[in-house]
Amino acid sequence: MAKTTIPSELIADNAVGITQLNVSDGSNGQFLKTDGSGTLSFGTVSTTTALDDIATGDAASTLATSSGSITLDSPADIILDADTDGRVFFFDGGTEYGNVGKSSNSLYLKSAISDGDILFQGNDGGSSVTALTLDMSDAGSAYFNNKVGIGTTSPGTFFHIKTTSPTISMTDTNSFADTNDRFQLRANADVGQFQWYDDSASSTSTLMTIHPSGCVGVGSTADRSIDTNVGTLVVNGSAGGGLWLSTGDSSATTSKIYAANNGSVGELIINNGGGVGSGGIIIKTNDSEKMRILSGGSVLIGTTSLLQSDNKVSIAGSATGAGSGVIDIRNTSSNDNCGVISLSKATTTTSSASRYIYFYASNFGTNMGAIAANGTGNVGFVATSDQRLKENIQPITGSLDKVLALNPVSFDWKANGEHTKAGFVAQEVESVLPEYVATDEDTDKTKGLTGGMTGGYIAVLTKALQEANDKITALEARVKTLEG
Repeated sequence: MAKTTIPSELIADNAVGITQLNVSDGSNGQFLKTDGSGTLSFGTVSTTTALDDIATGDAASTLATSSGSITLDSPADIILDADTDGRVFFFDGGTEYGNVGKSSNSLYLKSAISDGDILFQGNDGGSSVTALTLDMSDAGSAYFNNKVGIGTTSPGTFFHIKTTSPTISMTDTNSFADTNDRFQLRANADVGQFQWYDDSASSTSTLMTIHPSGCVGVGSTADRSIDTNVGTLVVNGSAGGGLWLSTGDSSATTSKIYAANNGSVGELIINNGGGVGSGGIIIKTNDSEKMRILSGGSVLIGTTSLLQSDNKVSIAGSATGAGSGVIDIRNTSSNDNCGVISLSKATTTTSSASRYIYFYASNFGTNMGAIAANGTGNVGFVATSDQRLKENIQPITGSLDKVLALNPVSFDWKANGEHTKAGFVAQEVESVLPEYVATDEDTDKTKGLTGGMTGGYIAVLTKALQEANDKITALEARVKTLEG
């Protein structure tokens, strides 16, 4: 058998070419190899070739197979070292679809196909899922298939940040550390805060704070909940706090509600924009208007228009119960000198021409009279008595008989024991002068007196007239006796 090993001493360095060797004992497909000690031998190519058996020169090399896969299997690391920015390209059928490499000191991953997305996929319990899609047709928009956790491996919501005082910052430039301001959303201890960060001043101002109680503070970090389970909105500023309400973001149709400082006290201001024309402030309950303040300052209650054109306050309502009224006013003071209503006029006139209260019937259609001045220190009732308003005018008769039939009395009120020195009993007056008696629509049909009958002085005058009549009658009798 011919030798398959050639000692190195038989071959001088570079003296004999491979074609001069006896290679007839080699097999088809074998290759010539050295053991590193100068001995050459034939070897057989294995289906798995160790990478340390492959050497290349300076020329570009291609590792290819006509079929099957190429497997790289290393008991240690696999290192890809490309000196031109470390770029590694990926092709399919000769077409590049992506590459990775180094840009400055950064690693980049690139999809080379136009509008080709980058997908991060995995196996979730046996099912293939795309965890993240980077949409290159939309400037790299990122779409996560499920929850995103920052600082946590078990996010409880779709977006979960877990750290001490987590903050989300938003700015209108590409650089975070710039001279522009930025907006921040921050969770601080037990509250959520919206903050505005001023880079130039290196300071943070809290725009809004949301407390666990439900209190929302705008410009305020304090929890000022009005009461338990009462949602509270706090609006605060160094000069006040308020609400700007408008339609179409127009100052012409703007309403403002705000608090402002007036010296050492605070004021609540409700203001409609100057461009709203005749618009006013409307207050509703149960979706029904109850009160309106017109742009001119007039206040309407129970009506949507002025009862009279020059009113500053117009009140309309329906009081149906006996003894009730549309307006009830009570002075709770125990001071007898304090009134219930005080009326004043700018005019200095104190004659009866100066009216203080008017009375009307038929929705202001019929003037019933007024309360007017009656000289300094006096007031009086003014009843309409114009001849031009009257017809069928006739003299009255039998007045003396009526006066004589009246019964002036003194009495005590049962309700409080108060003593009245002079007056009448309504039922007694009704039999003589029924036009001066009014009957209430209450259960007891309580009777009252109207007109001058209510004045004690009228009762005194009536009694005096009766006494005078008695004297006249006596004198007439004496004269008749003397005349015989």
